[in-house]
Amino acid sequence: MKLLPKLTFRALISLLGPTLFVTFTMQFHFILEFVALIKTRLPFYLVIFHYFGLFVGCSFLLKIALRWNATLYLAIMVGLMIGFFIGLLVISIPWFVPLGLFGAGFTIGATLGISINKISPMLGEHKFNGRLIGLGSIFLAFFLIIEGLIDIYSNPWIAVILLSASYLLFVILVFYSKKYHEHPPRPRFKIKSYISMREHLPGLSFAFIWGFFFINTYYSTMLFLESSEVLESLNTFIIIFALSILVFGFPCGLLTDKIGRKFTILLGMTIQALAFILLSFSTQNEFILLFIFPIVIGMGFSLTLMYGLLIMIETSQGSNLLEHFTLLYIFAIPGEICGVILPELLKPYFLNEPGILTIALLFIFILTTIIVFKVKETLPIKSELYIKPESVNEDDLTLFKERRICLVCKGNATGFNAYVCPECGALYCLKCAKVLSNIENMCWVCNFIIDDNKPIVLEDNMLENEVDEDMKKKSKKNKKLKP
Repeated sequence: MKLLPKLTFRALISLLGPTLFVTFTMQFHFILEFVALIKTRLPFYLVIFHYFGLFVGCSFLLKIALRWNATLYLAIMVGLMIGFFIGLLVISIPWFVPLGLFGAGFTIGATLGISINKISPMLGEHKFNGRLIGLGSIFLAFFLIIEGLIDIYSNPWIAVILLSASYLLFVILVFYSKKYHEHPPRPRFKIKSYISMREHLPGLSFAFIWGFFFINTYYSTMLFLESSEVLESLNTFIIIFALSILVFGFPCGLLTDKIGRKFTILLGMTIQALAFILLSFSTQNEFILLFIFPIVIGMGFSLTLMYGLLIMIETSQGSNLLEHFTLLYIFAIPGEICGVILPELLKPYFLNEPGILTIALLFIFILTTIIVFKVKETLPIKSELYIKPESVNEDDLTLFKERRICLVCKGNATGFNAYVCPECGALYCLKCAKVLSNIENMCWVCNFIIDDNKPIVLEDNMLENEVDEDMKKKSKKNKKLKP
């Protein structure tokens, strides 16, 4: 079994920059923002300023920043983001923390869509995407383990050096891979039109529920650590949690590439609910709270967080990926805010009776199951992969040609592995071209014959005169090719 797609050295280097950015944002969520609140003895619910900043940043990207040079803009905004991170680490003034959380959220929201857009060329072949995301989660786990070991609460200046060095590496990687990430001009994206289309409602609903589970589970965990008076052992919790992601990240990627994204996410949510059931029977057991619970919750996060994010990326594929993904994330932000508000409202009850939170999560899980099954499965089923779509978007076709992507499987179609339609220039990998030649034997874009030695198989909705016209085109082209 082939574990990973073939990637060139330049593609790997190009993948590292955006992966490092996503790692910045995740470590901020898992450790840095809570360290800032613990240090200044402020309540945890102030993290909500971070989500307000995310909303403003995403809106800024969609409305203003798309006109600017993407590479330079990304380097500057990520620099500002690291500046806010450092400020939260070294400035102990309470009023600065909400400002720093908002600023960090703004810079993350203003750049997240661009970074995802830069990752997208390496996520063309869906059957390997789970494994690639799994490798990215391992990168995140290493970063979290390092921060846990150096104890950024007690040694903030070591964390400052780490963040500064990581930013310098990020800038080098982004500018090095600039040519690789050149994108053709995007068509105008109409937000109101996109939201009003009924077919997009499941995706937007999924983004909301993903945002809720992303924040709710970890935020509730922090409330448990606070009530059990073990926050001084937060580094231990973080290291065990990260080790769980490190161990389960890639196997979870293999799993999602086999059983599909939706079942993987539901499995992850089930494991998270089981983790809280486990906690409800042992709230005062420090060993379970600091060692067993983070292992189980880390496994659930590996399945839910990373592959929910993957569904949002894969459903956004196309010439407007940046805009689609950013809009989906805007809908995830209210879910994240609810993920803070619900535990705060239930805190007087579930801290004494954790089963109450479990019941609430199970109720939400049932609702989530309904929403998840409404979302289109983005891992293609072999029996459906070669079904011709009703139409092919011209902007997407241009994008596939620019990136040398197969129109069918979305994998690489370069060099000797490519078949180019002589009529319209559509690209297919040789495997997909061979399969199509045995089905209808026609190009998906222009109905041109793929293999001269095989017959055309008419579809039910295709008129014979359309095929006759294609045959005339083929005859004329063949005459031109004769010496």
